[in-house]
Amino acid sequence: MSLLISFAVIKSARKHGHIYEVIIVPFSLTIITAGMLFVSTINNEGNHHPVLQEATELGYQRNNNNHLNVFDILNPFHHSLATTIGQSSSESNKVKPVSAQRPTEKVTLSCPTTEQTVNAGTSATFEFSLDTQNHNKQTDKNSANVTAQQQWQLSVASPLPGASLSTPQLVDKGQFSLTVPTQQHTQNGKYTFTVTAGSERHVQQSAVMLNVIPAGAQSVTFANEEIIHIEDNSATATTSTIYVPNPLTTYSLEVELAVRHTWRSDLEVTLISPSGNQHILHNRDGGSLNDIYQHYQINTFNGESAHGTWTLSVADRAPGNIGALTRWRLNLVGFAPAP
Repeated sequence: MSLLISFAVIKSARKHGHIYEVIIVPFSLTIITAGMLFVSTINNEGNHHPVLQEATELGYQRNNNNHLNVFDILNPFHHSLATTIGQSSSESNKVKPVSAQRPTEKVTLSCPTTEQTVNAGTSATFEFSLDTQNHNKQTDKNSANVTAQQQWQLSVASPLPGASLSTPQLVDKGQFSLTVPTQQHTQNGKYTFTVTAGSERHVQQSAVMLNVIPAGAQSVTFANEEIIHIEDNSATATTSTIYVPNPLTTYSLEVELAVRHTWRSDLEVTLISPSGNQHILHNRDGGSLNDIYQHYQINTFNGESAHGTWTLSVADRAPGNIGALTRWRLNLVGFAPAP
């Protein structure tokens, strides 16, 4: 089919005294070329011919014989074809129109306070913020930096009954809150709530945690962030202390531990209560892995007085690797004595 059309084009060109450059190309391109030449042939005055005049206005160049290269006329289609089949084209280096550039969007769903502690029978409220920002590399005054506003649907996955959001939806951006009620009989422990904001273009999630403690219990936190070097392969352990001034009876205790060390199975870590009772947190496990960043939930000291000095002991039991205790923290829940 391509050869027949090409032959017809050449024959028609010779009939009018002109020879044109004809390139045999894929079927669809040949049809377009033939169609353009059959609509009107270029006469000897070419300057006044509508095809040449229009092409010249579009910026295409004529040769010395006042002829126009057919493939030049089809150059926009050539660029489209080259792009489609993955070939390079000089057109590909041109800046795209602003209208064709889609701005990128950054969506943030956040909550400043991601963890709260409440007594059973009370409520907690978490404040959320949803923000959308559009970023476009174009900087001229005609560039569009905003897209159509988004309709966000809000929902929460809750392990406790009664949790609710202040609004079921937002337009584009805004603030909302999550309220979680608890009952006197709500089991003590930590509960995670996942809030989801979804639109046609994005889905964002943010999780918060609620620690429920018994009615009348107090939650206190104490930390020691002094960096202490751990002696390598020493018979004497490195120690650090935290003083608890509250006259509380321990109900639950969590220890947060941060140790920097290049071979953590060298280490033994022990917590000692004010009464002298001990609990081993880390006993030379972890092989050749580095560092210890761990939370330990401990029941060993439940019922003991939390008042006084708590001691953390860190011992390095093998040579060749060194490290430091960088931080540890006590998260304590307890009951004050009856008046």
